[in-house]
Amino acid sequence: MGYNDSWQVRLARSLSRVRADLSFALVDAILIAVTYTAALVLAFLDTSTDPSRWWGNFLVALPVIVGIHLLSNLAFGAYGHVWEFASVAEAMRLVASNLTSAAVLLSGVLVLRSFGAGAVLPFMTLALGAVLTLGGMGAIRFRSRMFSFQRDDVDPIRTLVVGTGRTAADLARYAPNLDTPTQVVAFVSEDADHAGPRRLAGAPVVGTVDEIARLLVPLRIKQVVIATSLGKDALSQIVDDCLDVDVRLRILPDIDGALRENGARRDIRDLEIADLLPRATVSTNLDQVEKLLEGKRVLVTGAGGSIGSEVVAQVLKFKPAAVIALDNDETHLFEAAVEWQGTDIKVTPVLCDIRDAGRVLRIFQELQPQVIFHAAAHKHVPILETAPDEAIKTNILGTRHVLDAVRAVQAERFVLISTDKAVEPSSVMGATKRIAEMMTQSATGRYNTVCTAVRFGNVLGSRGSVVPTFMRQIREGGPVTVSNP
Repeated sequence: MGYNDSWQVRLARSLSRVRADLSFALVDAILIAVTYTAALVLAFLDTSTDPSRWWGNFLVALPVIVGIHLLSNLAFGAYGHVWEFASVAEAMRLVASNLTSAAVLLSGVLVLRSFGAGAVLPFMTLALGAVLTLGGMGAIRFRSRMFSFQRDDVDPIRTLVVGTGRTAADLARYAPNLDTPTQVVAFVSEDADHAGPRRLAGAPVVGTVDEIARLLVPLRIKQVVIATSLGKDALSQIVDDCLDVDVRLRILPDIDGALRENGARRDIRDLEIADLLPRATVSTNLDQVEKLLEGKRVLVTGAGGSIGSEVVAQVLKFKPAAVIALDNDETHLFEAAVEWQGTDIKVTPVLCDIRDAGRVLRIFQELQPQVIFHAAAHKHVPILETAPDEAIKTNILGTRHVLDAVRAVQAERFVLISTDKAVEPSSVMGATKRIAEMMTQSATGRYNTVCTAVRFGNVLGSRGSVVPTFMRQIREGGPVTVSNP
């Protein structure tokens, strides 16, 4: 409930909850009347008992019985729950409520007898009625959990859960209620000390993480869910194990982590490549970046590409005076420009090929950029091996043209976006990027411009990166193909 809700909205919500609880209480009242009547009828099966002597007392006592049960339910918090997701705690409330009601009723009968009221109702009727009422209330409240296996007639996904902690147990309990029906077949422990023969949430703990490979086929596992914190090495080993068979690998965030995200529940997600990185994510000092870009005219070459368009998007966050987005592909440039809309900062898309030295110079002289990010390049290694002249024209000559334009307008900063393949290059692409780096280093001492180069590896999600290919192959169950650089 938000703090800005009006009192009318809060009142309407409260009344809605009261109506829901009253409906539940009405169902409970009918159930109590039916179960205690059935208990009394069962008592008549004893042929030595005269039924007529009990009916009068029963009709008088029935409203009292119903009232005691409803008050007990209210006292133990048996109303106001979303029973579709109820757990053992809610079930225990129901048991405690019915046991209390039975104790109060039996005590009441004993007290009446002590005052000479005689036998009001058979003790067996009261005890059996309480038991039947408990069973009926439980069936009504937990019906979705009891019959969830029948939903949509879809075979549940046979799942092996990695972990034996609270998160893993919660997954097993709620698995039947997930959007995709899921059956937790077994658990494996990350700790050998907890891998003995035992059960968790109704499923066996069948071994350790090291034994996953041999368990997948015999248990007919279709999905492995990681529900515990694992090291990068262990996670990589599980990926290898799952690639050998047609098994989907997913991760369930821990509950504490979910609560830190404004209390929102996080669903099971697919494995991401960042989960396998052997280092923590690097943080950037954004204050220094803001000082560099705020109020400046920034030009980005290759702005229609995956890296260049992301550079533009990030630059826009630091309040530059203007952004010039330069690319030789009109389709990519148009698509990227749509994503940059909705900002107060002017983004000027410019269609230009950096191979054209004259046009590059004219654009720089007209727009006078102060900071340049040079991301335009050919980067597909296998293709460039068959067309080295094209790599030279773009990655070397194109960079030369941009550097000449930078010197002509005396820009403040030039940043070349290079690649790790420029380190001891063994490919045409790597060699041409290494030469571009050397030209950038040479310009630093001769220009009134700070010229730097940064090397990227396989950028997550970028076009031409091996990462999307790896992730697709992992999701499809392998194999993962690796080419020699």
